[in-house]
Amino acid sequence: MQVTQLSLSDAFAVAQLQSRVIVIFYANWQPKALEKLVSRIHQFPAHKVQELIAVQSSGSDDVESYVIEVLHATALPCIAVFERAEPTHVGTSWESIIQYLYSGEHDPSWRHFRSDVNYISLLLNQSLGSTNLASIAVDEIQDCIQIFISGDRSSVGKSTMSLLLLASLVSLGVSPGSLAYIKPVTQCEAVQPVTRYCQAIG
Repeated sequence: MQVTQLSLSDAFAVAQLQSRVIVIFYANWQPKALEKLVSRIHQFPAHKVQELIAVQSSGSDDVESYVIEVLHATALPCIAVFERAEPTHVGTSWESIIQYLYSGEHDPSWRHFRSDVNYISLLLNQSLGSTNLASIAVDEIQDCIQIFISGDRSSVGKSTMSLLLLASLVSLGVSPGSLAYIKPVTQCEAVQPVTRYCQAIG
């Protein structure tokens, strides 16, 4: 998916015409920040959105005022989801936007899930010390690290724990391409949240 650079008014006009639009708001002194976000577009679920737009702020302008006063964002860059021209979610990373699109901010359990991800990320970070996970290349790992999650019966949270671990590792900087998930037994026919998450982040 390509990013279209538009003014704030033109972005609003596009949002009026589409059911769902993603807008990246960034400052003109932050070209690297925009480049970093754009470089990760391959992680974005293109089928979930009609347009991807970038809007630049020059500081102390209408764009900055809108971001602060309407979106209640505290810093640039930020990413906003517009559904039927109304802003419904604001985040600072693709992961937060993807999680919103696949889970729904209206679901109270998702807020608990995000808290659990933060907690597990903290535990992983503490156990790994100062290791920079993002700097570890896949081909540098000789042996794959395997984690087997088991329970004494079904519906005790095995898939949920798997989802928490995957999301926590991604939030710590591990490339989604370096991770894999498999559920060899007791898989029900309905698509599980962990499966949707894996499809979303690639």
